[in-house]
This record gives sequence, C-alpha cells and structure tokens, in this order.
Amino acid sequence: MAPHRVLGQAFPGPTGAITIYEPSAGNEGLVENVIVANVLGPTGPTTRFRMFFTEPNEKVSYDKKTATLWDISVSGGNSYESKVFWGLGRDGPTGATGTIGVQSGTANSLTFTIFGREDPARVGPTGAGGGGPGEPLP
Repeated sequence: MAPHRVLGQAFPGPTGAITIYEPSAGNEGLVENVIVANVLGPTGPTTRFRMFFTEPNEKVSYDKKTATLWDISVSGGNSYESKVFWGLGRDGPTGATGTIGVQSGTANSLTFTIFGREDPARVGPTGAGGGGPGEPLP
C-alpha cells in the first residue's frame, strides 16, 4: 500500500471547472481528504466551490451530473475540510481513469488540496481490477 500524500493541488484563476487529479499512468487512486482554503484573508468575501467526480471512460463533464460537493461556502480566511473515500479506478492497467474536478465561485480565492494514495492498477480478465497488483484474477 502506498503512503498517504498530496494527490493534487490547485489555485484556479478563472471560475470554470478544472481537473485537479487523475491517477498517474498504471495506477488507481484513493482520495481520502479534501481541504479548501479561502486565501482572501479574514476580511475577504465568502466564496463558494464545487467538486466533481467522473468514472473511467465517462466523458469529463463537470456539471450537476458529476457533482460530489455543490456550492459549499467558505468564508474569508477559513477552510473547509472533509474526509472522503473516493476511489478512482482504471479501465485496465493502461486504460482511462476517473477524474476529480474543482470549481471556484470567485477567481484567485480558493486553494484546493486533496490527499490520498495511489497504488498499481489491478488486472483482471475484464480489466476491471480484482487480484493483487499486476496479478490476473483466477
């Protein structure tokens, strides 16, 4: 099992949704913590954010259909933290993965950080995981 580490970090300038994390080649990911910091200071405005989760081979479309957190408010100088359990599988050891996207309601106001781990993708007869890392299913 891989160590817990930062999987992705972003400070979005524009207010459109962006991808913050996609497992690296040959790996599956597990997101375990999400922290969103409003960096505008204690007198700064409250800002909302959204987070999205897409499945492998699903068109990356960050909207209500793929939302996991929607219009969460973070006041100036404060942070939002959540323990989560979001697995990002891989369609076979070299196939497509799911993604995590983020969107800030105000440009240059929020820093998104996600923590978790990556492990080698598991190989099965349908490419959908199963045995130990790199081992086919019986």
